[in-house]
Order: sequence, then C-alpha cells, then structure tokens
Amino acid sequence: MPRRYKSRRSATGKRRGRSRGMRRQIQPTGLVSDLKMPSPRQISPLQTLVVQLRGYAGLASSGAGVVAAALPFDPSVTLAANFGAGAIFTEWTSVSNMWQNVKVLQFEAEFVRVQTDDTKGDIPEPLAIASSTSPILVIPSTFQQVIDNGDAQLWPVIQDYSGRGRYHATRIRGQTWATVSTPNPGSSTGISAGCPGSIIMYGTGYPASVQVCSIKYTGTYLLRTRI
Repeated sequence: MPRRYKSRRSATGKRRGRSRGMRRQIQPTGLVSDLKMPSPRQISPLQTLVVQLRGYAGLASSGAGVVAAALPFDPSVTLAANFGAGAIFTEWTSVSNMWQNVKVLQFEAEFVRVQTDDTKGDIPEPLAIASSTSPILVIPSTFQQVIDNGDAQLWPVIQDYSGRGRYHATRIRGQTWATVSTPNPGSSTGISAGCPGSIIMYGTGYPASVQVCSIKYTGTYLLRTRI
C-alpha cells in the first residue's frame, strides 16, 4: 500500500503553503496616499542658460575720412555715434531682468560693403579689423594698434566687389562672472570679468562722413542664477 502523507498544518490548524500567485492583491482605495507622487523639481541656483543676441549697425567715416571704432562685447552699452548711437542689443533689458550673472562666450561680426565708389579719387587704406580682449574700451587711433593683434585682418572695402564682405569672430575664455547690472566691471579697473573685449577697426583715406559698411553682429552669452 502506498504511504499517505498528511498535509502540514500550522499551530492554529490552518493549512500552509499558499503560492505567491494566489496571494491576495491589495487594491488601491483611490486616496491620495495611494498614488505615487512625482518628486519636486530640483532647481540649482547655479543653473545656466546660453543665449544669442543679435544687432545691426552702420559704420561711418569721420569728417576727415577716418574710420576708427570699437564694437564692445558688453551687452548693456550704447554704441558710439559712428555706429548710430543706439543700444547694442535691444533685447538685453528683458534678458537682464530674468538673470543675475553673465559672461560672454563668443562675439562675431559680418561686415558688408556699402560705399560703392571712391568719390575722393584716391585709394584708401584697407580697413584693419581685429579683436581686443582688454576690458578697457579703447578706440584705436593708428593703423598699427589694430594690426598688432594676432587675429588682425585687412579688408579693402572700396575695392571689394565680391559681395562677400568680411567675417570676424572672437571667443573669450577664463573670465569670472559679472552681475547683469555691470556686465563689464573691468572697464575702469582692468579686471577681466563678465563681458570684456571688443572688435576694433581703423582705416584712413575714406570719403568724408559717409557710411562705409554695415555690420551684423551676434553675441553669445552665458547666464546664471535665474531670478
């Protein structure tokens, strides 16, 4: 006769060994405590954002036929009279109302010829274009001041019939942060912070008091600490 085995019972007399698949599932009650709530969004005070600001200006010669100018990387400045004396970036006021700190990453400019004829009858100097990383804005007074820079280029504006113009770009690295209320604090102290530097230009022998070229420029800025 085969041996019969007795089922095991617990101390209470109930049969044990119910499988996992048969275990009673706990049904949600519909209460908020039963729902899996998303964790709060983590926002760092050091959160950053890269923005590009664009502007346009016309570059004019003086009454003596000299072109001498500096296009600053500081997004808060007002341009000099030979650029039209307007705000360098019209969007800056809105941007600065939302962030606390700023530094420039890159500044680029496209130069397009406007003056079509040499009305003076002679050939002027090429327009010298270069980058200055100095936080102190200095408008060049000689041709040599511009071409001494390592990235200097010469553009024969009046003789340029190609239609391509010139492109010039500068990347800035290593400076500390500045507040949006004073993007270039080193303009008087010489300390490199925030948005130092400029694109400088110089040339002589141009027709007097005329727009020599148009400039479309783009500044790339890194912003920190959202307000």
